[in-house]
Parts: sequence; C-alpha cells; structure tokens
Amino acid sequence: MSSPLKASFEKIDPVFGNSFYLEKFIDKSCHDKPQWHFHPEFEIVYISAGDGKRHIGDHIGHYEDGELIFLGPNLPHLSYAAEGNEVVLQMTEDFLGKHFLAAPELQAIKGLFERGKTGLAFQGQVKHDIGHQLLAMSEMPAFERLVSLLKVLQTMATTDAR
Repeated sequence: MSSPLKASFEKIDPVFGNSFYLEKFIDKSCHDKPQWHFHPEFEIVYISAGDGKRHIGDHIGHYEDGELIFLGPNLPHLSYAAEGNEVVLQMTEDFLGKHFLAAPELQAIKGLFERGKTGLAFQGQVKHDIGHQLLAMSEMPAFERLVSLLKVLQTMATTDAR
C-alpha cells in the first residue's frame, strides 16, 4: 500500500567538523521536520518509550516499548511523534570514505547497510541497549562519538533481534 502523499525531500547537513548528523530530543518530537519525507542518508531512529504506528515505504506496522529502526537512503518514511527521549542519526554510506566498507573488519557493517536499504526494525532488549548508546553519543567528544557509532553499527549488524 503506497502513501497517497508525495514525500518531501529533507536536506541533512552534519554540523561542521562531523561526518554524520546526530540530534537528541528530550520529551518532544521533531515537529519542525516534514511528516512524509525521504533523504539520501541512512538513518537510525531510537525512541526510548511508548508505542505507535510505523510507516516506512509501503510498510505500515506498529511498535511497542519504544522503537529502534535503521532506514536506507531515499526510503520514504513518516516522522515519529515520540513519547520518550528520541535520537536521530543520519549518515551517508560513504561517510568515512568511498572504500571504508571494503575493509575486511567491516563486512558485517557492509551487510547491515545492504539489508537496511529496505528498512530494519530491532526488537527486545537490544533495541534499548543500542538506544542508550545512541543517546549517550550526543554528550561525547567527536572521536569517541565516531568510535561509538562503529560499535553501534557492529551490534546492529550482528544481532538476531530484528
């Protein structure tokens, strides 16, 4: 079932000196963003609590006990009206260089990026474990934030909880 609305383009600009965009929202939703939208970046969204509707591409579903999703580029999706704390992280596939994902140590993450092109939702305790790491990243210096992102991506790539 496709949405009758035309998705609007959302331009993502990482803060100067950062290779990806990260924003944490406390007790509020992202009301200033378009509702049905797309962008060329991959996106991770974590909502710490609550339940609601998930609308990604042609998929309409329901989430409970918070949400952790990984979305591929140009995949239309609705913004969330978060009940809990929310963190949104956006990055291009080559955010660390064109050949970065060719490194043998990153093959699991490369697979995550491939599987994520149609969207992934994570379940159980792992979504909160990863989510707490994402929330903490907003308080970290740039290098630690990058290292933490790589750990988050590796956990997402290797968990069975999706």
